Amino acid sequence: MTQIICKGVLFDMDGVLVDSTPAVARVWARWALKHNIDPDHAVVAAHGRTSLTSIQELLPNADPAVHLAENDWMERAEIEDIEDVVALPGARELLSVVPPSQFAVVTSERLASAIRLDQLRDHRLALDRGEYFGPG
Repeated sequence: MTQIICKGVLFDMDGVLVDSTPAVARVWARWALKHNIDPDHAVVAAHGRTSLTSIQELLPNADPAVHLAENDWMERAEIEDIEDVVALPGARELLSVVPPSQFAVVTSERLASAIRLDQLRDHRLALDRGEYFGPG
């Protein structure tokens, strides 16, 4: 086994600790149909990016207020659709051996979206907007 000596570890959430791919794809497909956009195109365009950035690209002529409203819709929809969001193999075991004070989950998702993943109890969250949430 490889031993890593460090003071702390940063983990990305989606794709490292959890898999929310099916849920996210369903939400983006619903959103795309609402805007007469090909769902497959929207799902591919949104993958690995913040929802706001994707919405701005997919609705380039919309007003910034519309982008923000659509982003709020997207985030609410992603929070509600968590049926098959699962911890990836080994994630729980990994987090159980690293003291909570020595790791953070770094994500571009907003806090509510991240916290819905109850697989990550006793965690810290650092969001890409520079906000910090969590114990300690």
